[in-house]
Amino acid sequence: MKKQSEQSLQNMMAEYQAVTGSNVMQQLEQLAAPLKGARVLHINSTKEGGGVAEILHKLIPLKQALGIEADWDVISGNQEFYQCTKGFHNALQGMRQSISEKLLQNYEKINRENEEKLRSKLKEADFVFIHDPQPAPLLKLIPERRGKWIWRCHIDASKPYREVWKYLREWITPYDASIFSLPEFAQPLPHTIYNSFQH
Repeated sequence: MKKQSEQSLQNMMAEYQAVTGSNVMQQLEQLAAPLKGARVLHINSTKEGGGVAEILHKLIPLKQALGIEADWDVISGNQEFYQCTKGFHNALQGMRQSISEKLLQNYEKINRENEEKLRSKLKEADFVFIHDPQPAPLLKLIPERRGKWIWRCHIDASKPYREVWKYLREWITPYDASIFSLPEFAQPLPHTIYNSFQH
């Protein structure tokens, strides 16, 4: 994502402050101060449409305005890739899903192809946020990474279809942390788990 001009970032901060008030903006500035200059990379699977893209369209410029070197890349895939990840989405929400070995192999292949394109950025980032299951395998494909990697789950995964969760868990377990939207949406994992509404 292209960094916005200094003027547009200042305008955006003024718009945020008009809605949130100066106290909230001061708190954000205090929280961001230790991260000034940090390279933060977000990865998801779509630039438009869906809640994740909507969040990132606002979040990335806000982070940039706060002095964080935030960036956003989108992985690409074929029809079978999105068929597979739609099955993951449904399975995380508890629906019984039968995902073939062929689809799983294609899912892994597509992630390898995206890793090749994004390798240098993924290796050098101080923090990498991987959104939902689509790009989850990227972490294991970058063994020489330098930064912290966080898996951000935007789905209610409280009662997943176990067979699919067992597969996905293998990709997610090595992350440094996970973020779920609410505590009750989370699954137990052997790393630190946060939720979006923690204070």
